[in-house]
Amino acid sequence: QLLSGYLTYILIALFYSYHPAKYSLQIRTRDPEAAPKAIVETPAKTEKAAHSDNLPRLDVTIRPSEIMVVSICPSTEDSLHGTLFSGDVGTLLDNILAAIGLKPEQAHKTAWVKTAPVFTALPDAEHIRSELAEMQNELTASQARAVLFLGKIFDSPDMIGLMNELCAERPYFVIPHPARLLMQPQLKAQAWQILKPLKQLLAKAV
Repeated sequence: QLLSGYLTYILIALFYSYHPAKYSLQIRTRDPEAAPKAIVETPAKTEKAAHSDNLPRLDVTIRPSEIMVVSICPSTEDSLHGTLFSGDVGTLLDNILAAIGLKPEQAHKTAWVKTAPVFTALPDAEHIRSELAEMQNELTASQARAVLFLGKIFDSPDMIGLMNELCAERPYFVIPHPARLLMQPQLKAQAWQILKPLKQLLAKAV
């Protein structure tokens, strides 16, 4: 048995001597010259503004008028030029006023929100509500007999509640915005059906 064990030991020693690389212990070490992995930082999300800080707030001149005409907000072009309902939109609006028996100067033209929105097509609900008190003051100062709202947004339930608060006992009417009427002239007939009662109202003696 001693001889057998001794021969086994010799055979094992010889085996490892001929295969040193295969069974040697390999220890991986970090190369000190290797560049460290880059750390990628994700920038914090920033909240986008609800309206532009670069565009001026639209100033409106209030004078006694037969009606107050209200858009939800000026377009970017309107804000840049400082004039509400500029270009073809303004021309069509004046034609609408003529159709109900008014000259342009007999209508107080304004916007609910006086700054053009960015990142979104319309101002957010909080911004719209925050302008209600100013709109009430504007309507009182204009002495308008009725209010004409321009745009589909004024058909929404939230806006109807605000419009009722604004107008109180004054009658109001909602038609598509002139910008939309220019793109979809087939809506003019529908708008006229809404405008006819307004024309009849204005024709009555105060």
